[in-house]
Amino acid sequence: VTVSYFEWVKNIGHIRFGRLQRRQEERKTTMMVKAVEQMTGKSFPIDLLEDLIAGPTELDLVRSGLDDTMRLAYQEISKTRRDNSQISDLRTAAYVVSIEKISRSYLDIGVY
Repeated sequence: VTVSYFEWVKNIGHIRFGRLQRRQEERKTTMMVKAVEQMTGKSFPIDLLEDLIAGPTELDLVRSGLDDTMRLAYQEISKTRRDNSQISDLRTAAYVVSIEKISRSYLDIGVY
């Protein structure tokens, strides 16, 4: 579901993930490589240099976003389980977190 959401966001904007920052990251990495080479007097190995400057692929970015989303979700669910003695398992804690988010959304738009 999370990756489908990422795809939906990408399609709405008609922009690949990372496209807006890719060139900036390439320039920044190139400058750092040049600084390290100048300070050490040695050159980066070509294969390592190409991978370093190219940066992450779209798949890398999606996987990173998914990893981050899943870690944060688990932390929130786990904390809810720990903080409420009436919740005995992660599944129930996930339901509680979900219902709280829905409730918050309704309150934010003024529905009581």
